[in-house]
Amino acid sequence: MSDIQLYEEELDQFEDDDDVRLEDAVTPKANPPEQPEPSASIFDGLLEDSNAPAIKWDCKKMAEEIALAYPEPQGLQFLVPEPLRDVEAHLKASKAFLALKADTLLVKLAETHSLMARPLTDAMSCLASTPETLDSKILAERLSDITKTLIIAAKLTENARIEIACQAFRVPTSTAKIKRGHSLLGQSFAKNVERLRKDKKVLLGEDTSTSSIQRYRPYSRPNQDRSIHRRIPWKQQGKNTDWYSAAPRHNTSNTPNSTSRGSGSSATNSTSNQPGTLYLSLVDFATQWELLTSDDWILSTVRGYRISFLSPPFQPSSPHPIHFSQDETNNMDTLVNDLLAKGAIIPVTPQRVRFLSNLFLVAKKGTSKFRPVINLKPLNEFIANEKFKMEGWLEIKEAVFPDCYFTRIDLKDAFLSIPIHTSSQPYLAFRWQHSTYCWARLPFGLKTSPRVFTKLLKPVAANLRQRGVVLIVYLDDFLLIANSPSRLTEHTEATTSLLQSLGYTINFEKSSLIPAQRVTYLGYNIDSATMRLSVPGEKLLQIKRDINLLLETSNTTLRTLYRVLGKLNALTTIVRSLRYHCSSLARLVSTTTRRTRNLEAIEQLPSDIRSDLEWWTTHLDTIATGPIRPPLVSLEITSDSSLQGWGAWCSHGATGGAWNDDDRHLHINALELKAIFLAVQRLAKDCSNTTIAIRTDNTNAMHSINNFGSLHSPTLNSLSRQIWAWAFDRNLHLKATYIPGVLNDIADTLSRTVLDNHSYSLHQATFDRLNSMHGPFQIDLFADFSNHEVDTYFSWVKDPFAIGVDAFLSRWDSWTNLYAFPPFKLVDRTLSYLDSLPTCELTLICPLWPTQPCFPRLLQRCIDQPILLPSDINLILDRTNTPHPLMVSQRLQLVAWRLAPLNSHKKRRAFWKTLSAQVHVAHTTHAGAIGYVGVDNEIPLHIKFL
Repeated sequence: MSDIQLYEEELDQFEDDDDVRLEDAVTPKANPPEQPEPSASIFDGLLEDSNAPAIKWDCKKMAEEIALAYPEPQGLQFLVPEPLRDVEAHLKASKAFLALKADTLLVKLAETHSLMARPLTDAMSCLASTPETLDSKILAERLSDITKTLIIAAKLTENARIEIACQAFRVPTSTAKIKRGHSLLGQSFAKNVERLRKDKKVLLGEDTSTSSIQRYRPYSRPNQDRSIHRRIPWKQQGKNTDWYSAAPRHNTSNTPNSTSRGSGSSATNSTSNQPGTLYLSLVDFATQWELLTSDDWILSTVRGYRISFLSPPFQPSSPHPIHFSQDETNNMDTLVNDLLAKGAIIPVTPQRVRFLSNLFLVAKKGTSKFRPVINLKPLNEFIANEKFKMEGWLEIKEAVFPDCYFTRIDLKDAFLSIPIHTSSQPYLAFRWQHSTYCWARLPFGLKTSPRVFTKLLKPVAANLRQRGVVLIVYLDDFLLIANSPSRLTEHTEATTSLLQSLGYTINFEKSSLIPAQRVTYLGYNIDSATMRLSVPGEKLLQIKRDINLLLETSNTTLRTLYRVLGKLNALTTIVRSLRYHCSSLARLVSTTTRRTRNLEAIEQLPSDIRSDLEWWTTHLDTIATGPIRPPLVSLEITSDSSLQGWGAWCSHGATGGAWNDDDRHLHINALELKAIFLAVQRLAKDCSNTTIAIRTDNTNAMHSINNFGSLHSPTLNSLSRQIWAWAFDRNLHLKATYIPGVLNDIADTLSRTVLDNHSYSLHQATFDRLNSMHGPFQIDLFADFSNHEVDTYFSWVKDPFAIGVDAFLSRWDSWTNLYAFPPFKLVDRTLSYLDSLPTCELTLICPLWPTQPCFPRLLQRCIDQPILLPSDINLILDRTNTPHPLMVSQRLQLVAWRLAPLNSHKKRRAFWKTLSAQVHVAHTTHAGAIGYVGVDNEIPLHIKFL
């Protein structure tokens, strides 16, 4: 009987024969009842064709041969051997089994790394433990059953089944048309011929509404005891290891097998979530998450997010339903049906509902589509406000460097991949068309949704950054940055592979996966060739259209004012000084909002706002672009004011004066702001095309400068606009910073200066050891007169013993060996400044925080092995000798990095030659541990202990 003839018959009998175990072939039972002749198998036909003798085989000898073929080092004996390769090796070593011609099939199966190995693991375990001999024909039958099980469980072997099915139904393989999102492989085997006939319809691209297509659930399959079997990847040897396999895992000890869903599965994942099909949930990939992180909250959320309430939510009455037009009703019908098909919502009985809300539509930007949002504002009142950090333009501007390359990855319906725990689903209910539903996936509108989504991506970003991938993550948008297209392509493939392996779906239509020096991210164009930001053309036209519509009418609504102000305010991301031309409109919106909350309230446009809007229409094309980073500060002015007079000083002089009778009646806040105006007029009269730093001890004056006006004080607003008008005429950029009043007088620095008690420094013995290894250091970049480690230092306040105030206001290339222990939030800025000084080398002290965007930048500038500092409670002390609280709680681990500018290629290449490309089994996972800290140039960086 041929393979094709056996196809339907074997599939039909598979589940009936499932209870036949390998042990039955090894140890025969006493007086077994008569059984019908077992059906022939593929192996039987091959055995008969080969005329192989029915000889006996010693099972222990077989196991010994397998062990000899794959010897394990002492430290890796805990790994499960690759069963497919073991069987392949045995078949190749046995002449009689070679005659079965089954090795070719097993070799092909061995090439896939996501096969369910439990059946073969059981088989080899049985072979190794039994003292009996085994008939070769019975073994062939058992191997046939095992192989069939593997074919069913492995998604990557679907092509093999398609080919056999095409032959069975006499359909040319070249004409087989599998619809996008459909699969021939389900979770159970075909039970009868009719099911196979439906598979034929799939092959021909015919109607499959009644077919046996099932949703694909990779990476996990229940064992016979219903538990989930975790597959341990076969160890990779030699130089064939992928470049990213050397990266340490986040919180765990094995690198996740990112390649298990590589390029071969990308297309599958991108097409398996079409409208009308179930969307993948992160819970389907829980095993992969366990390989990525050991964080309890993340692993629990992957299996189902539980909403944490301040108190049990209650609802006095159901909300009034929203009235929709016919078009809106049709759109809502479509969206509800789509959400049902995706598994994002499920129907429930009214008795199960704990909290009922309304569903409404929000238009998606740039499309004609809508997004369903549930109005959870009443429910959100029972949920605590938890702060969390999101990455954005501040990190982007620091990470971008000249002539770098970008790719962008967008996740499709990312919130819908996060499951909601069944205990929280009744609080997310809504009614539509006389039916009740609740959200089974994370919805838009829940207060904690952005935080949950951002927090889930933290270990993903940490894993990638430890591999040397420079990326910015803003919700479901990923921006990847590298210095070459080839490296960026590798990083992009690794990122998409990891995201897909964890259950996320890549939106290939919105993603930009081809490296380029210009990319659109978060609504703006980033150009690394010119190092400028710009507004996309379509967005610019929409802003012009909205402004012109506003100018054509004498009256408008508060809602329209909010919309226009929001779009204009967004442009300040590019050129911050544009806030100057938004201040009058912002003041009108603020005043109106305090008077009424009705967004449809009618307002009349004052003449000053009309003139501002007209300025936007004439200047929008020229101001819609700006530098990624503002010019460096060239002058710093410190000012102060009293009721009697004012004073100011800078590096090249000082000035001051007394108030006249008209000025003395002004509020002190207005006097402080006027002192700044007089100071810049006198001390910066010869400046242009630069940035001036203003230091003041009055926060109202500082905010008025930085916000280009005041919404609360007309006097401060008028003075601020005068200052900025003077600065714009000279193309000056002003940035005000706060300085405590007691630190504002140079003459009293030593006697009356109150320094920050939380200005920390390294323990002297630790610093001395670092100085002996990398010193002598020539300057301390971040210090003051009470804690400087080197005699020459920069201070952040005026200090008579310091060489200067604020290290970022001076050039560092006067020294070649620098030492820096900056505030943690200034690490990114320090790296950016170092890149502009090609002759410097820097020893930088900072925490071992791989989740931060600056971590891969540290790896890329490293020219010596990072040094792990001791986890001593007294490692860093403030001026009162009090330890840092994070050291007390043992949550802080400091590393000393030896760095050079990014373009110091010779120094970096010399360092690479000292490193080994061999993967190390250990890595740094907690305070005091040493191992590999990350990857640079495809080479793992080893961290050493001080």
